[in-house]
Amino acid sequence: DKYDPKYTWHIIGHLQTNKVKYIVGKVDVIESLDSLKLAEEIEKQANKHGIIQKVLVELKISKDPNKTGYPFKDAKSFISQLQEFKHIQIKGIMCVASKTDDQELVESEFEQMHTLYLELKEQYPEMDTLSMGMSQDYKLAVKHGSNTVRIGHAIFE
Repeated sequence: DKYDPKYTWHIIGHLQTNKVKYIVGKVDVIESLDSLKLAEEIEKQANKHGIIQKVLVELKISKDPNKTGYPFKDAKSFISQLQEFKHIQIKGIMCVASKTDDQELVESEFEQMHTLYLELKEQYPEMDTLSMGMSQDYKLAVKHGSNTVRIGHAIFE
């Protein structure tokens, strides 16, 4: 038996529309779909490649002006709008919580995301990913329903 690695490639972080052509067809999941303009470009490039690109919709749950993501309050209408794109498959939603020592705020953000995820999953059963939690808050995120975490520096601690 030869060892056969099973892995998937995800792109995380903000994706500029002019970089989409280099990404579509080379990654399994784009984790940071955060605008209609980006969705249109992903659709165009995925159509060119004859593939269906899996994505996570990045939502802005934090009030931090430096954080990116589609406004949380408009998430349902945005995801509904994205259904018209035939070459995009929404696998779930993701967020980056506030970077703060206020654990109650972080828990509240995670809980809002979890509630939304459960509502969306009812409407779109193919959604299977709630991605939230990083090195500093992944334990709280998992406690609040996250099934995908993004761990960086904590791996090496």
